[in-house]
Amino acid sequence: MLFSAVEAKELTELRTALNAQISSNFQGVIWVQHQNKTLFVKAAGDGIKEDSLFILGSISKPVFSSFYLGQHHKAVFSPLSTSIKPSFYPAEHHLTPAMLLSHTSGINRPFTGMTSNGPGQFEYSNGNYQFLANSLYPGDSAAWVSDLNQFLQSNKLDIQAATGETKTLRQTFPRLVQGFDEKANQREAIELTLTAASAASGTLIGSARGVADFQQKLHSGRLLPDSAYQAMVTPVTSRQHRWGALEYGLGLQIAQSPLEYSHSGYLPGFMSLMLYYPETQLQLVLLQNVSGDLNNPEAVFAFQDEVRALMRRYTSLPKPAKADSISP
Repeated sequence: MLFSAVEAKELTELRTALNAQISSNFQGVIWVQHQNKTLFVKAAGDGIKEDSLFILGSISKPVFSSFYLGQHHKAVFSPLSTSIKPSFYPAEHHLTPAMLLSHTSGINRPFTGMTSNGPGQFEYSNGNYQFLANSLYPGDSAAWVSDLNQFLQSNKLDIQAATGETKTLRQTFPRLVQGFDEKANQREAIELTLTAASAASGTLIGSARGVADFQQKLHSGRLLPDSAYQAMVTPVTSRQHRWGALEYGLGLQIAQSPLEYSHSGYLPGFMSLMLYYPETQLQLVLLQNVSGDLNNPEAVFAFQDEVRALMRRYTSLPKPAKADSISP
């Protein structure tokens, strides 16, 4: 990839601005990539390296959505059979996989009943993804987890689904880092229990490069048939977010001006953010092994928001060239 003098100057400014944004107590990995070229990598914290593994949080959702669409995109807007629907779901309403993937099923956040607004309105719930995953092989969650891992491995993504206690999983996956929760400037080690169901909604394990490869392959047509990809990135609904009003497709947040596909994640011990700008193929992955107190969300997500604002100022990089004209 060759850059003009102006573009090279912008990249230098972006790297400088990112370095300036990172505080001395940052723990995690920041990965910035333009098309297939890595522009900036920062790994910081005790034992953290560029290839360290993190619990991905809700970044798991677009990964699971891609896996699901790869197998079932032709039926994603077709109603699930009555025998599969939750017992509390109104008989007069259809429930489709697309409604679950877009959080428009009308099911409440605890997945115990319906919201007051009913189907069609955005209501974020891990249960949507967990229910859809378990419906793939009812009573045999190991089967769909195996299929998911085969999908990840066949696409050479450094991401995997695993079950068990994180204390034990760190022996199986030596690159998996310890998670910490921070309150009142005190950090406490956190251990989690990962289940098959939670893999679909928030507990996949992966590296920053793994997530960057996922984004690049997804948005360059190497993971899904075009019809499945278009279904994923086409807005289904809108949601209110701390960034303002956003659209939501099948597992992806969508912002405009510039066009941006994103998702973030939070669970005790880990936080994550992925951003992708399809017009230039500029992207960022941020994985952290320290979570904060959700009673103060502005402080907890301040770094994510600052980094996003910075990335959106540097989206005027060159647009993708034809494959035969890209210089290595």
